[in-house]
Amino acid sequence: ISPSLCVTWPPQTGRKKGSQLTPRRHHTPIRSCAVPDKDSYAFTDMPHIFDQHSKAVRLVRFAHNSCTLLACCSDDFTISLCNLAPYSVKCVLEGHSGPVRDMDWSIDNSSLLSASVDGTARLWRCDQGTCIRTITSSHPLTAVRFQPMNNNVCVAGDEEGVLRGYNLSTGKPLSGARERVSNSLTCLEFGPNSSVLWASNNKGQILSVSVNMLTCQLKKLKCTSIPGGGSVVSLAVRAGHPSPLLLASSTSDLIFMFNIDKDVLLLQRKCSAKLNGLPIRSVFCPIATAQRGAFIVSGCADGSVLVFDMEKGKAVNKLQGHSCPVYGVCLSYDESLLVSSDSSGTVIVWQKR
Repeated sequence: ISPSLCVTWPPQTGRKKGSQLTPRRHHTPIRSCAVPDKDSYAFTDMPHIFDQHSKAVRLVRFAHNSCTLLACCSDDFTISLCNLAPYSVKCVLEGHSGPVRDMDWSIDNSSLLSASVDGTARLWRCDQGTCIRTITSSHPLTAVRFQPMNNNVCVAGDEEGVLRGYNLSTGKPLSGARERVSNSLTCLEFGPNSSVLWASNNKGQILSVSVNMLTCQLKKLKCTSIPGGGSVVSLAVRAGHPSPLLLASSTSDLIFMFNIDKDVLLLQRKCSAKLNGLPIRSVFCPIATAQRGAFIVSGCADGSVLVFDMEKGKAVNKLQGHSCPVYGVCLSYDESLLVSSDSSGTVIVWQKR
């Protein structure tokens, strides 16, 4: 491995004691303000705090169908892979020369794809912690996704509003797989049928883009402007009844939930949150959204983590443990664990009581 792709293994954090990382003292005591009839979202235990990152952790993601493998991408140019049973930092992926803005797990969790403002996307082998492919762009990359039906292909978006498909075996762009869709792209998310890609930008727009499953040819379809404007800072898609759902957070302090009708978005609900113009993400609660309504989790500028009932447009639980804005949130597939990350680089694991 070249020096520019060196991996710290095990990572040196200066706070590690055995497999545990000592929590920073400035954290406020854990508090949970659960509404009694929503005890299923009463995350009252804080079994672990990770603090291997020196700058903001903007995104945290569980591996597919996993409660024990977590990835965190940071403004300190690195991505960390964490074990949650037992709690430890598996490895820190080093190679980017700028803040890491997005990442995506392969379908079998063997690889991780990352995008950085240094103009590169990198494919990492998770069992060894090594970079096995680098994709180079002439502009900062802000979002990246594996093609769900073929993890040998990915789609990346940049600050110039250009989407491009790449062959991950060669690292080269695919012929015809390029489309200028908007202003600076912020997020990408594939729809349930994998043939429609949803892309958002910094002008408050969400666009549908058709993706040819064989050639990865891209074509812009429809554009939806969210009420209130602002930059769209997160997208999430879930299966729902009678139609799939799309969740979008914006810097205008609003979170929107849309019904997906093929390539068109129909606004269903919205709620307010203290985002203060920050890149704060929200995600669906997977089990509740599939079975009994739309519940979501969002970070907050005041350092709290909020669980919302989108049908009622109000918070049903508030977790307090961070001392600065919470940027990233994610839930394990069985909702037993919730993970949140903040602007200082701290990552907190929450557990249901």
